[in-house]
Amino acid sequence: KHGVPVILNPAPAQNLPRELLSLVDFLIPNESETALLTNLPTTSYAEIDVAARKLLQLGVEAVIMTLGERGS
Repeated sequence: KHGVPVILNPAPAQNLPRELLSLVDFLIPNESETALLTNLPTTSYAEIDVAARKLLQLGVEAVIMTLGERGS
């Protein structure tokens, strides 16, 4: 509304209202948070890519996913 970017790190993992995601500019979830938010598996890089794209479809402007031992 006032041109201030919204950054959300949804830790600890919890369900969030879909409407909230459309207000987020930068979402910084880990794999389990991503799985919870999208109801999709995140065990492989291909699944992670699909889940990240789902978050973009839900209205998030950018996804910065942390991958633990596999990097960000």
